[in-house]
Amino acid sequence: MPEPRPVIAPSDYTFHPLADTFPMIGDDELRELAEDIQHHGLREPIVLFEGKILDGRNRYRAAKAIKFPLTQAAISQPKQILGSVNENL
Repeated sequence: MPEPRPVIAPSDYTFHPLADTFPMIGDDELRELAEDIQHHGLREPIVLFEGKILDGRNRYRAAKAIKFPLTQAAISQPKQILGSVNENL
């Protein structure tokens, strides 16, 4: 049986300044995203750069709001920053 991945407390991360390039979603959309995460889990990982969230601020906020446990699998380190930027354009 595989060893469980460690849970990361949702309050462990801050947002990278480059993440401000893209807008945050509103409260209604955040609630909908939180409900989706509650039912389906995180479909895309939260991407870190320099130890801060580069991509996934809305997913992170929604997960934090519902106390959804973030695991190492839900957090990734980018191989290329441009990949995250391209996904959001």
